[in-house]
This record gives sequence, structure tokens and C-alpha cells, in this order.
Amino acid sequence: TTKVQALKKVAAAFALLILGRRIDKSFFTKPYATASVLGFLLYCIKAPRSLKGVKSLKKRLPLLGHVVAYEEIREHPVEGIYEWSKFHNFETFNTQMPFGLREIFLHDERDRKHILRSNFQNYKKNYSFMIGFKQIFHDLLGEGIFNVDSQEWVTHRKIASNLFTGKNIGVLMSEIFVSHGQNMVKSLSKLADEKKSFDIQLLFQSLVFDAFSEIAFGHTPQSFDNAIEGRKESFQTSFDMAQQFASDRSFELPPIRDLKIYFKLGQEKELARHLT
Repeated sequence: TTKVQALKKVAAAFALLILGRRIDKSFFTKPYATASVLGFLLYCIKAPRSLKGVKSLKKRLPLLGHVVAYEEIREHPVEGIYEWSKFHNFETFNTQMPFGLREIFLHDERDRKHILRSNFQNYKKNYSFMIGFKQIFHDLLGEGIFNVDSQEWVTHRKIASNLFTGKNIGVLMSEIFVSHGQNMVKSLSKLADEKKSFDIQLLFQSLVFDAFSEIAFGHTPQSFDNAIEGRKESFQTSFDMAQQFASDRSFELPPIRDLKIYFKLGQEKELARHLT
């Protein structure tokens, strides 16, 4: 596995370090031993080569891969990835990052079908201990259906299937969404008559939040009423910020990310506050 391979590389690096110290303590040997160990470490952490037969994103740096390219789209990743895809004529391409990390962006319908339907069980969200979903979203998604694989995922899927039945979707959910939708139409008409500005994104977010809360718990928090007045529920604010901070982890190199998580540095301190 990826974890075993990484541990083997680390063990080999330590072995080289110890061996280098024992070979000779002379002035001339030490630089060679140190250079050997540093060279091996660079080999272990350097970005991998592009996949054969698959296009590679431009702006690749030696050893660092596409670190700079990812940093450039950090604030607007969706738009950035769209521009990458557009540049490659919406054909499959890949990127490379240090520590052997690689991402493949699929644009072929056959590939999507292969992964999402035909061989879904073979493609896991936590295939790597460095960049798996649990490493990035563990404190936000916990052990929920969006964060687990294999039998755990199957168990969650069976539980959720009891809620998303044809009857519930066709009757209960539809009625609830129609009710909240009608309330939104009335509110928008009133705002138009009064010539008041409003945040349409906040209104849609609040509508969906209220509707799903009523479907799942039988109660609506009435966050839409606050949204009409330009106010945002504290829960919604914290949820948005937690999503943003957790997503930012995917742009960090694994060792740096894990250090920030452990010591609660930078955004990690803010994330912990929004999750409490």
C-alpha cells in the first residue's frame, strides 16, 4: 500500500543516515554521506513524473511539480480547474505534487462510468493516508457516508435509502420544497415592490437549509426569515467557514498540513472554533 511504501522509504533513509555515520568519521567522508542521505530524501519527496499517455498540466517545476499552479487557484479552485480543463480541450490530464502525490482529472464519460458505476468498489476516498478524505475532512464529516468506504459506506447507504424512497421523494420532500419555494416567491415579490437589494445566494442557502431540516428532523429553523432581513444564522456562518478551511487542507503539502492540524496553527485554530 501507499502507507507501507512511504514507511519503507523513511526506514531506508534512516538506515542510510546511520550507515553514513558509521562508515568513517573523517573530514572527507561526512559530506558524501550527508549528500547521499539528502539525495535520497529528495528522491522520496519529489513530485512524480506525468503518467504515460496522459497530458500533464503546464507550469510544472522540477521536484516541486505543480505547487505554484495549485497556489494560484487556491482562492477560486472551481474556476481554476475549469480553466485548466478548458486549456486541455476538456481531455483527461494529470498534475503532480511532492511526496508522490498525483491527481487525474477525467473528462471521458467512459472513465466516469467505470469509476462511479462499473467498478465503484475499487475506487476509495481514503486510498492514501496522506490525502484521503478522512485526513482532510475528518473533523467536519466524521464517519459519515461522505467520508468512509467499503462496508461502512454500505451501512450508511442502507440507512439513507429508508429516507430517500420513491414515496418520500415524490410526496413528502416535494411538498416541503414547494412550500418553501412559494414562500421565497412571495418574499422576492415583496422585495421587488420595495426596491430592496438582497443576497440571492444567502436566500437559496437558507431555503435549502430550512427544507432539509424539516425533512430530516421535522422542524425548520426559519433561517430564511433572517436571510430576507440580510442576517445569516451563526450555524450557517460556521458551517461555511468550516467547509472553506477544511477544503484548504487539500492545497497544503501533507507534512505541513498535519503540523498545522496538530498545533492548531493559522486557519486550524479558526476551524476548531467554528466546529465547537
